[in-house]
Amino acid sequence: FGQWLQFDLGVFELRYNNRVGLLPGSLPGNTNTNFVTNVGDSLHRGAEGYLEIDPLLAFTDSAPFGSVSFFTSSANVNARYVRWEQSASAFTNPGNNLTNIKNNFRVGNLVENAPSQIHRYGLTYHFKNTFSITYLI
Repeated sequence: FGQWLQFDLGVFELRYNNRVGLLPGSLPGNTNTNFVTNVGDSLHRGAEGYLEIDPLLAFTDSAPFGSVSFFTSSANVNARYVRWEQSASAFTNPGNNLTNIKNNFRVGNLVENAPSQIHRYGLTYHFKNTFSITYLI
């Protein structure tokens, strides 16, 4: 498609072993807290795509004053725990509720702070092959 259209498609899989996360528990005096510890393994699978179109170069052969291209980049991610690790630090207090902890970090649950969709949109000004600047929308 020459210089006016660029695209990329891909799939990925990332396994994150011994993931550090927050494990809910309690301290003496029945104070609820979160422990930072290894919580297990997670598996992140997804697909991503990128599309960039330069309308000026689509209709002309040259751009002596530069050109502007529009782009989008999107990803769909499924991140889940695949192994749960019982951390000794979370069970130092006999008052901890093992059932509640297992329910929060059991195999198959979504990984916290891992977005299921990521989208970026923007435009880029290009001046020959010497200068470019990008604005994210």
